[in-house]
This record gives sequence, C-alpha cells and structure tokens, in this order.
Amino acid sequence: MSGLNTNINSRGEFFSQLKKFIIDNGIIGTTAGVAIALVSNELIKSLASDIIVPIFIILFLKLNIKSLTAILPGKSELDITNFLKQFITWIFVVVITFFFIKTAFEGILGASNPKKEAPVKKESFFTR
Repeated sequence: MSGLNTNINSRGEFFSQLKKFIIDNGIIGTTAGVAIALVSNELIKSLASDIIVPIFIILFLKLNIKSLTAILPGKSELDITNFLKQFITWIFVVVITFFFIKTAFEGILGASNPKKEAPVKKESFFTR
C-alpha cells in the first residue's frame, strides 16, 4: 500500500499518510474518471435510442421498408428533449468533477500540482 505505516500516532500523521495514499495511488483521478464514464454511458445510450435509432426507423418508413422497422428496437419519433437532458447532466457532472478535483487537491490536500516532474531534455541528431 505505497509504503504506508500502519502505526498512526497523531492526527497530523494520519492526514499526512492519507494525503500520501490518495496522491500516490491516483484515487481522485480514478474517482473522476469513473463518475464521468458513468454519465457518458447514459449520454451515449440516449444518443443512440433517442436520436440515431428513430432517424433510421423514420428513414426506413419513408423508404417503405417495413420489414427492417420491425426488427429495430425503439420509437419512431425523435426525443431531443431527453437527449438534451442527458447532455446537460453530462456537462454538469464534468464541471462539478473538475471543481471537486481542484478543491480536493488545492484545498484539502494542499497540493497544487502533484507529481509534476521537470521536463527531460532530449538529445537529437542536430544538437550533438
């Protein structure tokens, strides 16, 4: 577990080890990724079921291909309001996740740029 000491003597030592655990293991980034992925999943499902599939069903009905409309799941009218609701929810989750990470790193953990390393100078053929 990233070299954490299980003997915690003081409250300050506990928070120091907690901070080290969170930063070393990328807990906040992982949490943000999972939250955004869950909402992105709902957005993509809404795009498919509320926009793309109805467009195909309407197209097949216009072309008078009733056999294909029978096998396509979904409705035969666009539901743009549901898609917009999912899109706005996705935007809110991304923005709130950003503020959560910014607050967690700067306010709670006291780290402005964790693990920022100096750039490595690469030697090229022309600089020899």
